[in-house]
Amino acid sequence: MMKFNIYFDFMARVGLRSVVLEPQIHTHLAKLGKMDVEFVARYGASDSASKSFDGSVLLVASVTVGNVPQMAVDLLLTSCKATHVGRLRAPALLPFVGCDESGSLVTAAELYRLDSSSERPTYVLQQRSPPSRGRAAEHANALTKWASAVGFVELVVLASANAAGRKVRQMFGSNARCVRGAWAPEKAGVADAYDAPTLEGCDENGVWVDSDDAPAFLPLRRKESFVRAALDMTLETKLVCSLLLVFAHEGDNTNDAAWFAALVVRAASLNVVGAPVNATSEAVVHCFVPPESWAALAPPPPGLY
Repeated sequence: MMKFNIYFDFMARVGLRSVVLEPQIHTHLAKLGKMDVEFVARYGASDSASKSFDGSVLLVASVTVGNVPQMAVDLLLTSCKATHVGRLRAPALLPFVGCDESGSLVTAAELYRLDSSSERPTYVLQQRSPPSRGRAAEHANALTKWASAVGFVELVVLASANAAGRKVRQMFGSNARCVRGAWAPEKAGVADAYDAPTLEGCDENGVWVDSDDAPAFLPLRRKESFVRAALDMTLETKLVCSLLLVFAHEGDNTNDAAWFAALVVRAASLNVVGAPVNATSEAVVHCFVPPESWAALAPPPPGLY
């Protein structure tokens, strides 16, 4: 892996905007076999950064429908006084290199600390690329084991599901849902504060069991999916885990992302600049600062609607 690490360091120094690795390199990386997730503190950060996760909550943006979790996290990063603490080397993720609003290097998995009024520090992992084919469960297993090993006490997966798969009962009321992991579901503090009903298909404890009432096209219905594997791994890692989900369509999801982010803000007790304490979701949405990159989002063709 050394030559690839040097390759990434070189790109960081020369300031390349974005890079897609050659397929041959990705194939070679995959042949290296299953590897653990590794935390790398950002340049200039303290060597003790990796020891600061004890008792913390980790939010993870999964790559799902419409990239709504990524967009929601973008809003959290620009509005919650986020501090970039480092990145994860996650071999199962598709290689990605780009830059953020400040021009700093970003890779497939960047870790930030968010300003929060909670007694437990809150971190968010912004995942910009999905796991390579067939390696989603591997990534979920490696990530949850790492989170447990470094001291995180609660893992919260942010995800979106195809709104076209909803049944009649899911088309009324809240567009969000919540699922709890099988390990100590009663301790999922963020899930308790999440202003959304339990997803249809869960038991009385909010743990996923599947049923005819559940929406179609759910990643939870595939054992090899990232979100399903992350929840299943809680029994092995003894890590409290929950899934915060929102239904969405493909297309312009900026509004979906804003409302999703507002729900996460209230559930995780995050502090949004300009928003009063215990502000409503609507008030929080109005305080969000969209990233500059959102200006490049393509509007609908003129006259189409």
